[in-house]
Amino acid sequence: MTTATALFDPEFPHGTVQGFNDGCRGGQCPAAMECRTVHMRYSGDYSFRKRIDAGMSVSEIVELEVAAAAEGVSLVAAARRAEREAQRVAKPRVERATRKPRVERATPEEREQRRVERIERKRAEHAVLTAERRAAREAVVAARIAARAIERETARTERAAERAERATLTAAQRAQDRATKTEERRIAVAEKRAARALLRTPKPIIHGTNAGFARGCTCEPCGEAHRAYHREYAARRRMEGIPAENHGTPYGYQLGCKNREQCPAEPTCADASLAEENRRRREQGIPERELVDAAPVRAHIVELHKVMPYKRIGALAGIAPKDIRRFVTGRDDGPRKGELAQHTDRTKAERIMAVVGQES
Repeated sequence: MTTATALFDPEFPHGTVQGFNDGCRGGQCPAAMECRTVHMRYSGDYSFRKRIDAGMSVSEIVELEVAAAAEGVSLVAAARRAEREAQRVAKPRVERATRKPRVERATPEEREQRRVERIERKRAEHAVLTAERRAAREAVVAARIAARAIERETARTERAAERAERATLTAAQRAQDRATKTEERRIAVAEKRAARALLRTPKPIIHGTNAGFARGCTCEPCGEAHRAYHREYAARRRMEGIPAENHGTPYGYQLGCKNREQCPAEPTCADASLAEENRRRREQGIPERELVDAAPVRAHIVELHKVMPYKRIGALAGIAPKDIRRFVTGRDDGPRKGELAQHTDRTKAERIMAVVGQES
């Protein structure tokens, strides 16, 4: 029998194993449990097969299974309720806290009084802080003033100690110190000039001009151009003369007024320049030179020059040979050329006299 024939046959055993074997194997089976489902459970469920073989119908088996499932559900629910009851712990009862008594609100007058008191308290605190800051500031200022006074006093003491130390140095040490300082200044000036030369962009040197000589060229044409420029400058300055307001000042001496007899001012430019130089030396701590008569020294040099040159005399005395020669020949240049020195430094005279004493 085909599936279509089984569907329309009212006597076909639908919902049984026999119906599946007879051909009802589709999803169109009209029974509550399809033939294929009955066959599947009959083949795989042993308890279902035993009940079918015992003569029970499918509807009876379904009713038994439904009842058993309901009973199982109730048992599971009861077990779960019992488990929850066993796990439930009685919570301790918490006593309700007593309510705080209600604070009455302050009146407007009381609030205003509190505000005034708060303002006064802040004013008092501000006044105390202001006084403390003022006191701290005054203490800092006083400490700074004291520190500056100590620094000035220390500097003054150090300068006094330096002056005293310079005063106790021998003439040879002072000369050596001056030579060292001069050499240091010369080196510093040379280094500064070298640095400036590196920074400057070199310009082309035009030979045979004063500008070429000023830029460092020492060739003969540049030297001659420089000498000619200087001669013209000196002649122009002589023609222009020295302004009257510069006479009697060190600047007038620098401008060329070096003759005491020709200077119209009193004191003369030479005297003003000498006074300024002495003042500068005193400020630097250089003691005043003690001058002696130069005539005896000149006579000894003349006698000594008969057996040795000026260079040898200067080497033995520690004095430049040109200074030794000027004792005898006078000044080298200027309006006072050939003028002999009337006085000389005591230290220089003692050195020259010592050399003469050794040679004699």
